[in-house]
Amino acid sequence: MPNKKKLSYKESIDKLTSILEKLENQEGDIDELMKDVDEATMIIKQCREKLRGTEEQLSSKFDEIDN
Repeated sequence: MPNKKKLSYKESIDKLTSILEKLENQEGDIDELMKDVDEATMIIKQCREKLRGTEEQLSSKFDEIDN
């Protein structure tokens, strides 16, 4: 992914959806396919990090409520 900017979660999902639609419609060539797969992989990693961070924050908040 040339642009290393972290996308919002919604932007990430939208971009992944776009890549998936492109793959399903068999658009592009093999070089674009690898670029898209690399980009999707990076986006998925960023989403996982965001989800884990959110989970930790929520867990912390629930711990505060319980104490």
